[in-house]
Amino acid sequence: MPNSDYSSGTIRAFQDAGRDLLSRTVDEASAPSASPLAPEEAVAVSVLARHSSTVRDAVPNFSDPLLRQEAFTSLHATPAAPLFSWVELEFYRDALCSPVRLRTIFPLLMARHQAFQNRYRRPDALYNSPGGSRSLTLTAQMAFDADNLSRIAHALGLVRPELELRSEHVELHDAANEHCWCAERDTYNEPSAAPWLLLGRVATPERAEHMLTHMAPGARATPLPPVTAIYPLYAGLNAFGFRTLADAFAGHVLSALLHGFSNTGRLPAGPPFSIALLATRLPEVC
Repeated sequence: MPNSDYSSGTIRAFQDAGRDLLSRTVDEASAPSASPLAPEEAVAVSVLARHSSTVRDAVPNFSDPLLRQEAFTSLHATPAAPLFSWVELEFYRDALCSPVRLRTIFPLLMARHQAFQNRYRRPDALYNSPGGSRSLTLTAQMAFDADNLSRIAHALGLVRPELELRSEHVELHDAANEHCWCAERDTYNEPSAAPWLLLGRVATPERAEHMLTHMAPGARATPLPPVTAIYPLYAGLNAFGFRTLADAFAGHVLSALLHGFSNTGRLPAGPPFSIALLATRLPEVC
């Protein structure tokens, strides 16, 4: 077991700390003055809501950026990742939102998607980062966004948008594989894009296997991805059928988090819903 180096008491204390953090964060996010959730935190909420009635019941109280169209569709120097379509689709699949909300939200999600296209898409169909350099991560996220939006359009019976979004996904898939594969290193040229290459079905099956040979969990000292990328990578590995590697990755992350917790008695710093997700769910999946 990946957590065999740690006592059951340490693991229970780790989970208890995660539940305490989650309770506090739900209260703070439900306050009238709370800021809207960042998309990465909204992803964590969508996962936690499946397993926690406290989170599920509180979701309607969270400040909702999707219903503030002017703020939501404007882009700043460092725009939020285009992940809200994933959140809304998951909420809909888990019956946490109604078809009425999905129909209300869809035009706002499309406006956000199109705003990214207008500002960051390149002539070669890839995307630039806000800093101006080519970004495989944003390209893969936009492919994932197009895929999720096409599924929402299908659920709403919107045939033309569904077909256009599916066509866009194919175009991004082909462009990423044409321009962003490094044959010399036998992997894609931007390691941080891995979660989105998998979740967005951008990586080809053969290239995904090659890419993952560079990502197998190693010693505890191996650097972990950012906290907000851990669940997307785990989900992407599972979605692509790499369940053994997903479990090994989850065990590696859990061991690293338990190592820090056993030394300090504290959870790592970071976005609170994402940290609570790792602390409460990782011990259960490992």
